[in-house]
Amino acid sequence: KSELAFQAKRNDCNCVLDFKYGQKHRLFAIDDVYFYGSGVLAKLDKLQFIEITSKL
Repeated sequence: KSELAFQAKRNDCNCVLDFKYGQKHRLFAIDDVYFYGSGVLAKLDKLQFIEITSKL
């Protein structure tokens, strides 16, 4: 999650669409859990942001 937030700020975006994350287990590893995330970076203008967040 923090990497996606970093990439969004770096690319002048203010939201992540279709955000998905989770964790997976590896059978043959000392640290057998790792986390992953994905999404689409976008930039909404202020009116779009207000419209979307008012529906939450």
